[in-house]
Amino acid sequence: MDYKKIHMIGIGGSSMSGVAEITASLGVEVTGSDMEETYYVTKLLDKGFKITVGHHPELIDNSIDLIVYSAAIAEDDPERVKAKELNIPQMERAEFLGLLTKSYNNVICIAGTHGKSTTSGMITKCFVNANVDPTVQIGATSFEIGGNNKVGTSDVFILESCEYHESYLHFNPKYAIVLNVDADHLDYFGTFENVKKSFNRFCKLVPEDGYIFKNNDDENSEHIIDDVKGKVITFALHKDADYKAVNYAYDDDGHPSFDVEFNGNIIVHIDLSVTGEHNLYDALATVAVANTYGLDLDIIKSSLATYRGVHRRFEFLGLSKSGAMIYDDYAHHPAEIATTLYSVNKVKHNRTWALHQPFTYTRTKDHLDEFADVLSGFDNIVLTDIYAGREKDIYNIKTEDLVEKIKPLNPNVYHFSDTDELIKFLNDNLQENDIICSIGCGPVDKISQKLVDKKDCGC
Repeated sequence: MDYKKIHMIGIGGSSMSGVAEITASLGVEVTGSDMEETYYVTKLLDKGFKITVGHHPELIDNSIDLIVYSAAIAEDDPERVKAKELNIPQMERAEFLGLLTKSYNNVICIAGTHGKSTTSGMITKCFVNANVDPTVQIGATSFEIGGNNKVGTSDVFILESCEYHESYLHFNPKYAIVLNVDADHLDYFGTFENVKKSFNRFCKLVPEDGYIFKNNDDENSEHIIDDVKGKVITFALHKDADYKAVNYAYDDDGHPSFDVEFNGNIIVHIDLSVTGEHNLYDALATVAVANTYGLDLDIIKSSLATYRGVHRRFEFLGLSKSGAMIYDDYAHHPAEIATTLYSVNKVKHNRTWALHQPFTYTRTKDHLDEFADVLSGFDNIVLTDIYAGREKDIYNIKTEDLVEKIKPLNPNVYHFSDTDELIKFLNDNLQENDIICSIGCGPVDKISQKLVDKKDCGC
């Protein structure tokens, strides 16, 4: 990398902080700023990074070769304004991350509407255990590496690759994994067809000596490999594929086990310690990638057997005072919630409870009927107000609309705007061996954490 000094605005974000560490590992001096001293700011300060809190345009000078800013930083940010006055080049985080990938010969990009973080974590564990020492950037906290990023010494970069705003089109994958394609982020893409076309453009980034891993069971992924240059490798549970999961079964906790059939021959048996069919797909994709790279099958097997997941992916939090099992899941799309419900039903239980916080007005409005259908599959549904995220309340949609859609399908639906009332309701009604899962990518997990009986959770 030609830059000697880079200043990052919004360095305290989960992704930007990881980008900062990776950039510094390449011998670049990195400084930064953020509006608040986040957990990640503190972590970087402890590692010796020079970071200021608040707007400090006076610190922007001609010693800086490049300004990198997160997507949340507007053009009128005082530091960006000063950089423009001094003609210092500026680059958005995703574009810069793409530039970083050019420093690695083996970039493994994990894409798809659902399952990216989990699969990234699985692949990371396999490569770490094989002593490959990869650099890693994941969109969630991985228990395996103690965070969301890792700076390695090899030429392997494992990178969770998001389709939103097509940030993944800046990357340079040699290995591109597409787990599935679904109708999401329609506030950006407009139509589902545009989503599919975007994934096809992503696959076209893979060079002739690279690999594209495609889920053959996912009908929406059918055309993502049109006119690609890289070699296509398929995986599936049901349809024919290069890598196929066969003889799969589940234990009482919903943990899958299966044999991997490669080109008609069983090459390894896999036991998982995480729950649900979606993890079976994620693990199968992981075997395909790791085996193609050349990792030892025994290392792949042992790594997946002890893989514990990532934060907020059907994560067991503990028991309530009444003995109900409390889980948390990041699901915020109907297809993801269907996967969560599948996992819930694989665990032995009394009654099921969904504690759902709808995420963004546009997503709730675009998929209102689908949300109602999947949530009605729980015995009881408890809803919070919509979490706006990046949006303003201008879409004429509210949680009450979702309640009215669910009622004809399942009358056991409840809506609370007040968190204290919601917690009291649940504490009064949860019973032993019930299973409740908080669902959503907003702060709904803070509610479920308050339900955990601290005496029994090891806190």
